[in-house]
Amino acid sequence: MPFTTGSATDHVDLLEKLRVFAVSTLGWTELYNVPAGSLTGTGRLALRGPGAGDGRRVFINFITYGDVTNSLYGWSLRGSVDWVAAHQLNPENQLGSSPRPFLNLWQNAMTYWFYGNDRRIIIVVKVGAIYVSSYMGFFLPWGLPAQYPFPLLIAGDYSAQVAQGNANSGRRFFIDPGGSSTPESSAWYRTPAGIWRWGANHGFGANVNSPSGSTSGNGHFKVWPHNVGSVATSATNQYQWGTDEGLISTGLDRMVASRQNERPAFPTMILDPAEGIPGTLDGAYAIPGAGLAAEAALAVGGLNLRLFQNLNRSSGNDFMGIVEA
Repeated sequence: MPFTTGSATDHVDLLEKLRVFAVSTLGWTELYNVPAGSLTGTGRLALRGPGAGDGRRVFINFITYGDVTNSLYGWSLRGSVDWVAAHQLNPENQLGSSPRPFLNLWQNAMTYWFYGNDRRIIIVVKVGAIYVSSYMGFFLPWGLPAQYPFPLLIAGDYSAQVAQGNANSGRRFFIDPGGSSTPESSAWYRTPAGIWRWGANHGFGANVNSPSGSTSGNGHFKVWPHNVGSVATSATNQYQWGTDEGLISTGLDRMVASRQNERPAFPTMILDPAEGIPGTLDGAYAIPGAGLAAEAALAVGGLNLRLFQNLNRSSGNDFMGIVEA
């Protein structure tokens, strides 16, 4: 899987580094690019990935922002099922456009890791002492392209622009998203029917590992294996949102490495009470157990993974592995 790592001077330079990686390494098409020109300027980048061929290509969009007074710097994120030049300044008007989560960055130097293929781009950035991440593009659907032509997931670290000191249970990495019934969310996926549904493994509030209190009737999804309990008996509630004691995350936290220092790598899957299990995130795994370290390499079952934290959290359920080879 193509990937690159390096350093960017600020959030504007980071987007330029991503553009070069997507176009030069992955073979994506640059549809629109206007650099911000300054730390507080508005930069715009629209990219098209090959996807599954004609009529099933990937369209993703980035807009930079900078606010010196409130120390807000980063990108807004969107996906769509098409792109036309008439809406290049208003990506929310593109056909099938997603809602807008954010990737909150800053105006100083950052280390980045970009992972990509013809379907999606994964972004991980070390901002000071925390790791923020984004998934932009197709996940792996449990169906043929003709059955599920646009399995898009657009995910960042939060549903709003926040300063880096913000501590909130709803601010997380993309395999364990935060959201609320407003709805607001750091992650959105597109159903086969073209409906955007919001992710909520965790609610907004105190910076703790507490589950979202939302029920299946609120039109949202979760990402397994975090914060999902046992199967419920009700036909309208396929997955038990439950309490802490019923959460698989509790089990992840308590797992330890084997005597051979081996750990499992769990695929991360979208669970939706209305849709069942639409698919699996491409190249992103949940790695359980205490004693892990961010940026470490880990080999599991033939996969070479790079480990990253859930922002600055370091419990046994706060690490993900991204496939590097």
